[in-house]
Amino acid sequence: MSDYAEPGVINELPAPTPKDLQIGVDIGGTGIKGGIVDLRTGNLVSDRFRIDTPKPATPEAVAEVVRRVVDELQGRDLAPDPESAVGIDFPAVVKNGMVFSAANVDDSWINTDLEQVMSEALGGRTERTWTTPGSTPTWNRS
Repeated sequence: MSDYAEPGVINELPAPTPKDLQIGVDIGGTGIKGGIVDLRTGNLVSDRFRIDTPKPATPEAVAEVVRRVVDELQGRDLAPDPESAVGIDFPAVVKNGMVFSAANVDDSWINTDLEQVMSEALGGRTERTWTTPGSTPTWNRS
């Protein structure tokens, strides 16, 4: 028996478990949005949650909003493992966790350790960062 579906046959996945899910957060110039993604499919499995981007969008202010977004999503019935990483889409050039530019956020981000700021805001939870300027994670496209 093959592990692959026959052409034209759709195999339904079982309902996701917390280990199948991850929170993704998109930091934008006007809003910080988050959702819960099924890692098996890349599909959003929850309504997005949005809070306006703070003005000025300093590291401390943005980190606080990211924490609030993550807390809201983590409190939902269908939520990832609380120890799972959080994916963050950040509008800047980031190398080895260090921010080298600032687009749509305050210039005080430059030379800031994004990974450290977010990990501290999220209680030590790890984060994964997507930083291609102008890109949007698949789950956030409308």
